[in-house]
Amino acid sequence: MKSKTLKILMLFITAFFIFIGNKKVFAESIHYNQLSGARGNLTVRIPGIGDYPVYVPENGNKNIALHYITNDAGDKAFCVEPEVLLRYTGNGGYTATELGAGVKINKRKVVLTPEQDEYLRATIYWGWDMAKEQNGKQFEYIQALVWETLGYPVLSMSGDLNLAEYNEIKAFINQQYKSHAPSWNKQHITVKAGESITLQDYKHIAHYLDFEPLTQSGWHVEKIYENKEGGAIKLTPSPEAKTGIFKLNPKGLPANYEATNLLYKNPVTQDVIVIKDPNFITGMLELSVQKEATLKLVKKDTEGHYVPNVTFEVSYYEDFSGTKWTYK
Repeated sequence: MKSKTLKILMLFITAFFIFIGNKKVFAESIHYNQLSGARGNLTVRIPGIGDYPVYVPENGNKNIALHYITNDAGDKAFCVEPEVLLRYTGNGGYTATELGAGVKINKRKVVLTPEQDEYLRATIYWGWDMAKEQNGKQFEYIQALVWETLGYPVLSMSGDLNLAEYNEIKAFINQQYKSHAPSWNKQHITVKAGESITLQDYKHIAHYLDFEPLTQSGWHVEKIYENKEGGAIKLTPSPEAKTGIFKLNPKGLPANYEATNLLYKNPVTQDVIVIKDPNFITGMLELSVQKEATLKLVKKDTEGHYVPNVTFEVSYYEDFSGTKWTYK
């Protein structure tokens, strides 16, 4: 069968949806939101069709720029079927369903595997939610990786888009793919007040965590280094530092960033997904502060006279388990 080459003008319409469960929803209005910095072409391979040029407007259409779909919460959605032409339907007509492994994700009835589900989460979290710049170019690179994850290989890019940058972003996401916590996660650490301990992280997670729970509890946190091998932090408890279990959440996420895991389906236009996972990365430390103290022990009789030849036994624990010290 001769492969067909089709072209799509990739306009991502901003539609605000109201949905409940698995019911059909209609947009109250259609809005166009623009992302700057994305003019160029990319080509993907569609199974059963062939090489498929998808493009955002180049210089010949300067009055048209990249647009995108959002749900009613303003969450940006990513297309899951590049071969389907985006059509303005006037009233939306999307159905919102839960997204996850085993779900038929588009009109080709591609069943999402557990590996694809996890990789999509990593792609959108690291590639978009935690990106330094959320502009049109970054959006297009992540959109391309979403397609590639679902079985649409990216063959070429041109214009403002290029494969070198795309592959660099993909390499970073591959590095972070299954890293959800730093190397020192869930460790129990005891430090003397005023002394320091250095924690190594080889999973590149600590850099993205908020250490405010520690600093508010009297711990000084210093970043020692961050490079391609990983990173290290130094913890120093003050004399007032508190002992406890500290949970560290991601930094840099908006205050309204809430868990969302939805597939928006439409019979006549592109199906899209929204994935947001506020617990995608986390960190936990159980910290104890060892503070110096002076204890004076004496043995006296009922009349206040010192009693000779008395042995004292000291332990850290009430049941005298572990190491004990004996003094005569």
